[in-house]
Amino acid sequence: MRALLNEIKKTIVFLGKTTEEGKIQFYATGFLVNIQNIFHLVTAKHVVVDPRTGKFVDSGMLAFFNLKDGTVGSRSIDQIKKSIAVNWIFHENDDVDIALIPFGLDPQKDDVKAIPENLFLRSDRLFELYDVFFLSYQPGIQPQKRYPQLSEMEL
Repeated sequence: MRALLNEIKKTIVFLGKTTEEGKIQFYATGFLVNIQNIFHLVTAKHVVVDPRTGKFVDSGMLAFFNLKDGTVGSRSIDQIKKSIAVNWIFHENDDVDIALIPFGLDPQKDDVKAIPENLFLRSDRLFELYDVFFLSYQPGIQPQKRYPQLSEMEL
């Protein structure tokens, strides 16, 4: 289980923007999944759409992740949307707070993983006492090869 969790941590990306002062402000996280051999970034819908106005608030959003050279890389969501002519995909039920967008990975440079489809379980096949885990970071934590620490009790 520990080996799986260490690899799953590489699926998490930070979401943020560059401030007017040129600093990075992190305010959300997302994770990467592989669905039918297409990588996607998944986050909460309220991160990209203002729930009060229904307008997109993702202009200038960057996704930050580790690179194999030990530094932190980023990708512009605006550039992804423009270069492959896509937009965020939402659940058909407006009350479901989830959003995803195709997200290219560079296996030569990016030190990230995508959760494979076979690790997902349909909710109608999920029962009490099944092990379920959720990984995320709180905004404000610097994304420099830092991962949540797990105690032996959690494994």
